[in-house]
Amino acid sequence: MTRYYLTEISIEGFRGINNDGDPLCVKLRPDAVNSIHAPNGVGKTSIFEAIHFAIFGTVPRLTKLQTAERPDTYVVNRFHPSGMATVGLTLLPDDGSARIEIKVERTRAGTRTVTSPSGQPDPDTILKSLREDFALVDYAKFAEFIDASALERGRSFASLVGLSNYSRFRQALEGAADTRSLNTDFDIRAIETDIAGREREMSAASGRAVGAYAEITGQIATNLKDVEGLCAAVSSALHGLEVLKSVVGTLDVRQVDLSAAERLIEKEEGGAARKRQAELQQGIAELGRLAPEAVEVEERDKLVQAAIDRDTALAKVGTPALRELYEKAREVVNDAAWPDPKRCPVCESTLTKALGEHLQDRIAQYAAVDAANDTLERAVLFATSIARLERLEAAPELGIAPADRRHSGIIQAARDHTLPTAQ
Repeated sequence: MTRYYLTEISIEGFRGINNDGDPLCVKLRPDAVNSIHAPNGVGKTSIFEAIHFAIFGTVPRLTKLQTAERPDTYVVNRFHPSGMATVGLTLLPDDGSARIEIKVERTRAGTRTVTSPSGQPDPDTILKSLREDFALVDYAKFAEFIDASALERGRSFASLVGLSNYSRFRQALEGAADTRSLNTDFDIRAIETDIAGREREMSAASGRAVGAYAEITGQIATNLKDVEGLCAAVSSALHGLEVLKSVVGTLDVRQVDLSAAERLIEKEEGGAARKRQAELQQGIAELGRLAPEAVEVEERDKLVQAAIDRDTALAKVGTPALRELYEKAREVVNDAAWPDPKRCPVCESTLTKALGEHLQDRIAQYAAVDAANDTLERAVLFATSIARLERLEAAPELGIAPADRRHSGIIQAARDHTLPTAQ
């Protein structure tokens, strides 16, 4: 990307500069640090505002004025006979190409035009490319810096050159990197748990559908994605059942009134008693699916080990309150306004190295605790035995009262990172 060095500024009739026919020209060296110094009241601020106006199209000091004060009338010098403010910038590209001259004009009526005496075809685009941090310091901070005492200037220098924006951005990235904040803000654990539950429900529903298909058609469903083929087979089988002809007729199974078909079968097969028998058989089948799985023995060992690892990591650091103190202290030290990076904001003592590094090291030690808690939480949320506990407690055949159920308490404690190893 091409960079540009400002080598010359030409100003006439802008703000406090009234120089009809004799532009104020300031030449700058592209290979050195340049400074402009002069007594108060001779136009240093007007030079800064002229550069800002040329690049950004505004004068920040004027944008703060009320509309009733007619701020636009202060851009062009009121005593300049031409009624025109002209700001010229000469830029030297770092790619070895020729210098670029850009002239920005502003009439008292508010019309702004951008041209290039050197023949640049699109000078306005070049000006827009300069609208980045560090091209010009923040104007409001610049004004505060000028008026501040020497001590205040030292503390506000970072924000003056635009570094405070990057400091806040870096702190925001650090916050985003904190998995605790990310998981909390987006409720990721709850979403993952919901997805896992839905997947289990889909798997169970698919199993029931496959079983029903085999029972009705006498065939095995080999391709569950072939919905049309499966429905056609079921419809054909139903068409052959004499007892259902008054309800099914020649309809597709998806068009059949299943409630009417169920009532018809109940009537033909014995009514309420037969229905109760079917309910009991269904309950037996459901309870059979709640039997323990072989994987649960090994799974429980892993759960306990994850809890022990969490306890071990926690023993190496301090309490959550101490962690909070570290984090608050880091925020203070990383703030651009903090005067001494080696001075502690809590005890006022001064260290031999930057305090931010020390605090970051201490906070980083809690990352192991966070990771261990996240591992334990994930293990609990996706454990087969924990999921089976929920289904057991909800099974109507077992009749467990909501007040006596333990599943939700275990899940909440895991999410809050408060699940004791003993439990």
